[in-house]
Amino acid sequence: MGVYLKRKSLSLEEMYERVMTSEGHYQVLLELLEKPGYHEELAETLKIGLGTTSDRIANLFKVGLIKKGNKVGRKQYYEVDWENFFSLWKKEIKKQPVDFDVESFNDISFEVAVRLYSSKIRWGNIRGLMLAVLFRTMWEDALVKDIFKTVESRKKK
Repeated sequence: MGVYLKRKSLSLEEMYERVMTSEGHYQVLLELLEKPGYHEELAETLKIGLGTTSDRIANLFKVGLIKKGNKVGRKQYYEVDWENFFSLWKKEIKKQPVDFDVESFNDISFEVAVRLYSSKIRWGNIRGLMLAVLFRTMWEDALVKDIFKTVESRKKK
């Protein structure tokens, strides 16, 4: 006779925090940034169990970072939900003590930045990736402004 423990169900906010800070969820998301994927494919690529993969996909789906894509036969593909990802990024930015014009960013520039920064460095978790996009964007924006000021000052000489 076995003992069965009932899992505590998490609130959406607790689930969100778990997903945002989990390296395992981040690894699944990184794979889906490359291309849409399905359970078995992701489990094989990441060398993790199918149950673990299913849990991570379900959690990413619940918090809105991924959505269902095409279904081919019995294979349900998942892909990044860029609209929700962008909304969650704005939410994360509002928590940071920085002055950044989030409204100047659009879905396309956000998607390009995420793909660029996720492919170069592994940030450890989803929140780290989102903050990297913020700070790299701020840095590049400041760099462009500095270059522009330097060019303008040289023109005046």
